[in-house]
Amino acid sequence: MILHTTEVTPLPGYRLRIRFNTGESGEVDLSGELDGEVFESLRDPVLFATAYQHPIMRTVAWANGADLAPEFLWELMQDNASSTLEMLQSPQATRTSGPAGKNTRYPPFSAKISPVNPAEAANGDLPHYLQH
Repeated sequence: MILHTTEVTPLPGYRLRIRFNTGESGEVDLSGELDGEVFESLRDPVLFATAYQHPIMRTVAWANGADLAPEFLWELMQDNASSTLEMLQSPQATRTSGPAGKNTRYPPFSAKISPVNPAEAANGDLPHYLQH
């Protein structure tokens, strides 16, 4: 199967919410990737917000003609998921004086969790992290 995106939603902070034809979805942070002649202009939040699902290339594209390979986006999404998991499992994520004096585990940032579409779940079409 050739990897491609099926949905793209621009988010604040140079992030994209992306769904792939594999059924996987998540957020991609492009704040550190917007370099070079074509991509530097995407640092303008108004231009970045023009991100859309290109119907022919089947990946994210912008009004200025920039586009990114779905494989690159998928790798960024996987890296984001891995670093989120590492942060949640790290000893630094343990706080000793939580509410009511209880020990509390928390990430140092707000983790985004991908909701599961009930129709997809009924067909057994679950993201890889929910498959057993």
